[in-house]
Amino acid sequence: KKITIKVNNISFLVTTKYAPNTWYNIRKNKSWNEGVGYAIQAILNKSDSFIDIGSWFGLMSLIGAKSVGRNGKVFSFDLDPFCNKGINENIRLNNLKNIFVFQLAIGSSNGEISLNINSGLGSSKNSIIFNNDKNNSKESLIVKQYTLDYLINKFDISPKLIKIDAEGAEHLIYLG
Repeated sequence: KKITIKVNNISFLVTTKYAPNTWYNIRKNKSWNEGVGYAIQAILNKSDSFIDIGSWFGLMSLIGAKSVGRNGKVFSFDLDPFCNKGINENIRLNNLKNIFVFQLAIGSSNGEISLNINSGLGSSKNSIIFNNDKNNSKESLIVKQYTLDYLINKFDISPKLIKIDAEGAEHLIYLG
């Protein structure tokens, strides 16, 4: 089931099948990681660049896009194809043109890596580090991985802010 909620003056389309408690809390409290959202708004200015690593369905990318304005840029990275579909829907819903979405992992090296699918695509329990499926599922998805340094150089990004939420793989991002 898909529902649209308003968070920080942003329309946010969510699929309640995945992480229903999270969506319930977002709907009830009208926020998600509220402190992170406020920090993004406080730090970013018009025309800045923002990198969102582990963007999930894109709420922080959307907040960043509104903060940097149409002359700013947001680079949104998530390795889950379902999440990338969701963020693209949310970009269209908010008529934003300054978010660039990439389905790939950010890590300590360039190459490929396996994403453990612990609770189905779209779940925040999926990880390149942990396989914490209660059913011990062996399902995985091979995704491209690049270092942050490589991507910053390739796309000539000078980010004012980088948000990282990588389900236990944060240390690998710092190494790259």
